[in-house]
This record gives sequence, C-alpha cells and structure tokens, in this order.
Amino acid sequence: MKKTIFFALLLLLPPVLRLSAGEPCPGLISPVDDRAYTESVISLIGNARSAVNIIMYVARRYQKYPDSPSNRILSALADAAQRNVSVTVILDQSEESKNGEEEYGPDNSEVGLYLVKKGISVYLDSAKKKTHAKLIIIDGKYTVVGSTNWTYSALAKNNETAVIIDSPSLADHYLRYFEQVKKESPGNLQITKSRRKSRTAVKTED
Repeated sequence: MKKTIFFALLLLLPPVLRLSAGEPCPGLISPVDDRAYTESVISLIGNARSAVNIIMYVARRYQKYPDSPSNRILSALADAAQRNVSVTVILDQSEESKNGEEEYGPDNSEVGLYLVKKGISVYLDSAKKKTHAKLIIIDGKYTVVGSTNWTYSALAKNNETAVIIDSPSLADHYLRYFEQVKKESPGNLQITKSRRKSRTAVKTED
C-alpha cells in the first residue's frame, strides 16, 4: 500500500524541475570544441524526435561550397523538418544589418529564406536588440551553448568552445528563454512573390 501511494505521488510531481537564474542543475556535459562541434550537432539534429529550437547570431549558407560545415548543419535541419520534427529558428537582425552596415545581416536573411523554403519556422529578433546567443535545444533534453556561429570560419578555422548538456531541467530553462526572445520578434518570415520582379522575397508577419 505504501509503495502504491509513493509511486502515485511521483506521478503527480512535475517531470522537469524549473530552474531560476544562477541555480545549479544536474546534467551530463560533453565538450564539443573546434571541429568536434559540426559532427556532434549534426548527429543530435539527425536523432531529434520532436523539436529543435535554435537561436543563432550568424548563420551562412555557401552556394558554391555545398559540403561546407554550415551547409551540412542547415541540411540536417531541413531533413529534420521533413521527418515532421518541429524546427524553429531565431536569427539576429540588428539595426545595423538593416542598413547593410554589418556583413552578417544579408547572410542571415538568405539563410532564413532557405530554411523557410524547407518548411522551417524562422523569426528575426527585435531590430532594437542584438541577439548574440548561439543556442540549440533538442527534444527538451539536450542544450548546446558556446561561442560557435554557423560560418565557415567558426566551424572550420577558428578556436571555438561549446558544450552539449544532457539536462531536461536546463533545456526547460532555455526553452523559456527561447520563447522570451521569440516574443520580442516582429514576426516569422514568410515567402512572397514580388509583383514587380519575378523573384522570391522575404517579409515578416505577426
């Protein structure tokens, strides 16, 4: 009888402990520095079952180099969407990028367009605030954080540090952070046909 009551109480407990800022949490940590990042992230995305949520400061796609590391990560996201995994990406859109004064602006827009065409939900952050985060959350379980942008230099040349943390509690914390940044977004990217030019354009919609 006591065992039955004990397990019944366990079922009533929340599945994930909600963390506060600065509060430690249990988890398994794996470093994925430098060149180890790409293969590890592609593997995580390839094994995703339910959801992939990403905030990325700089993301680039190189049409002339289809096998470049960032292209492979983007392709893994497209494949995940094809498996009916929910994939949502937030990209930085600073005030400077709107004026073309920072090189990452146009690249993020191009990547955003590519991902939208693949059936992925893409948001640009508020233009009033720079989103310098490089964050991936997978299946509410794995969190990837570090210094690595999705560019050729970061993935193939630079000294970069990152970790994969297996912790539902931490993933829950960063999912709430993700939603907070998403709320500040002017809307998700949509593909529209320009009336004056026969090309595809990107706009935001609430």
